[in-house]
Amino acid sequence: MGSRPFMTYDSVAAAEIAIYSIFLIGGIILCRRHGFTKSSGWRFLIILSLARIVGSGLLLATLNDPTNIGLYVGWVICESLGLGPLVLMILGLLSRAFESMSRAGHDVVKPKWKRGIELLMVVGLILIIVGGTQADYQATESLSFKVSYPAISKAGSAIMIVVVALVGLTILAAARNQRYVSQGERRIIVVAAICFPFIVVRTAYSAIKVLGEVQGTVWLQLGMSTIMEMIVTLLCEVLGFTLDVVPAAPTDTEKYESGRSHRRRHHHRSKRQHRDDRY
Repeated sequence: MGSRPFMTYDSVAAAEIAIYSIFLIGGIILCRRHGFTKSSGWRFLIILSLARIVGSGLLLATLNDPTNIGLYVGWVICESLGLGPLVLMILGLLSRAFESMSRAGHDVVKPKWKRGIELLMVVGLILIIVGGTQADYQATESLSFKVSYPAISKAGSAIMIVVVALVGLTILAAARNQRYVSQGERRIIVVAAICFPFIVVRTAYSAIKVLGEVQGTVWLQLGMSTIMEMIVTLLCEVLGFTLDVVPAAPTDTEKYESGRSHRRRHHHRSKRQHRDDRY
């Protein structure tokens, strides 16, 4: 079977496993704290962390099995999935800000807008995954892949560019209406605005690789992808630990019981008032 030497790509992969293991723990804590069912984007921290840990593990597995092309393909596909969770994480955080605006009586962005972006994102990710399995991979000794991407991959990459542009417009809308956001929630918009340039750079990396068919290098990946993702993930995790927990919305049963209790109290008050009037 043989083996191959330890390279710079492997050093990056080992560092990713260590760093994203910490991010994974933080993401789990945030999900438990804020709720797994809430749409604040914390679960996408977990998804991104798992994608990076699994992808890096696949690359390191090639040290002892360098001829297994499936390991390389799995690594490349996992690497291509980083942009999706980043965007969904920012979109989820912005949803919390828009919900704060709605409570103040200002519906700036309708839920259909967010669902539309998410739908485009899902379509783009599916195209990227399917295209990644159909791409032609030619690995060099330095692990610098020359990949011939099919049209389906290019379509997925183009959709991701559109999605990022729409997220940029969403951040702009949030910034223009931040006066309607409660004081403790305004930092969400600030962090989203800070993260957006890093997401743009990450998007540009995917575009030049897929649409421009530029051969990737470890330094290009490190500077335009790995570090960009880590910065956004770190900022979002720090933000998550500073935000207050939003109380869960009452269920239909709780609303019914609350209304029933209110009606009962009102009925008793009316009877007491009626007796007082008689006397």
